[in-house]
Amino acid sequence: MPCDANSSQVNMLWFNWHLGATLLINWILIIYCFFRCPQLETMSLKRSNMAQVVLNCPLLHELDIGSCHKLPDAAIRAAATSCPQLVSLDMSNCSCVSDETLREIASSCANLSFLDASYCPNISLEVCYRVCYHFAHID
Repeated sequence: MPCDANSSQVNMLWFNWHLGATLLINWILIIYCFFRCPQLETMSLKRSNMAQVVLNCPLLHELDIGSCHKLPDAAIRAAATSCPQLVSLDMSNCSCVSDETLREIASSCANLSFLDASYCPNISLEVCYRVCYHFAHID
């Protein structure tokens, strides 16, 4: 069941998944979600059960996909690298994030000033050191 959030006016989307919070759409049933919101600046999908997300949000500054355990590594990489204005990325507790994704984010997200990749078991300490060196200014 795809959902399509298309709007030229939306600048913030915040999906909350706290303790079975009621939403208009049952997020458990969503397998694929597509967002095309050219004015969107902030998006939180934290703790959602989405198995795929495609972003076309050129002005997105903040992306929170923390604890999205069903998002595969390739989807996380594509989501982060398709947002050239990204300043803040939280992908903590994403069990699928790999070294390759972290390297790709470091090389393509030049404006990044906050990155949370804590509790991502597939990221090596070596790549963390390289990314920290690359982003000496990062929080």
